[in-house]
Amino acid sequence: MDPRPDPHDDAAGALVHGFHDPAALPRQVEASRRAADAARRVVAGLVATRVDAEVLDRVTASLTEAAGLLEPHRPSSRYSQTPGLHGGVGADPHVWESHPFIGPSHPLAPPFEIRRVGDRAVGTVTFRTAHEGPPGAAHGGFVAAMFDMVLGAATAVVAMPGLTGTLTVRYRRPTPLDREVRYEGWLERAEARKVLVAGVSTCDGEVLAEGEAVFVRVAPHRYDPPGDPSGDPPGGPPGDSADGSHRAVV
Repeated sequence: MDPRPDPHDDAAGALVHGFHDPAALPRQVEASRRAADAARRVVAGLVATRVDAEVLDRVTASLTEAAGLLEPHRPSSRYSQTPGLHGGVGADPHVWESHPFIGPSHPLAPPFEIRRVGDRAVGTVTFRTAHEGPPGAAHGGFVAAMFDMVLGAATAVVAMPGLTGTLTVRYRRPTPLDREVRYEGWLERAEARKVLVAGVSTCDGEVLAEGEAVFVRVAPHRYDPPGDPSGDPPGGPPGDSADGSHRAVV
């Protein structure tokens, strides 16, 4: 493991994943993000609440009405009407917009923002009460999920992306709530079909956890939207397209 600060640290580094241009967000995406933010506020208000039953009944009625508006438009997959994950970090922006951990339009996402900093992936996230496990600290499952994301992004930074094969997290200290947590991921070594990466999470310079993962290159059809008929490509190792370019993603 390498918990040292990145000498190339640059808060203005480019986002690793291909989101919509923030200067020209489609109107639908702007509205989707507002709705997701409102949903996060609802979740924050419901977690461990002891509010009166009458108030909860009013909340239930409002949410039932909202669910009724959305139900006829619910997609079968978040990849619906997209080409899937082909293109790696340059995939259809809607794929990242709806991502369960980094998607601004996904109400379950904290969200987690990951940037390219030198040859590393650096992410920042603030866990809230909705993510609480032990008293005052984030649940270890959320801590691990963010390692999965930043370590996957690290493979994309070095142009060797794939899918998670194994993930190991060592918890050193509790991860606090309501404070910015920084994740870093970097390449350790690469093999024919495997990429080994490592990372660390910190808060105010204090190491909270360390992570290691093996990412595996897989056949391109694994990134097709659900239901798309496809088979393994002829020739070449899994994970290569016909022209030899990588199509695996994080």
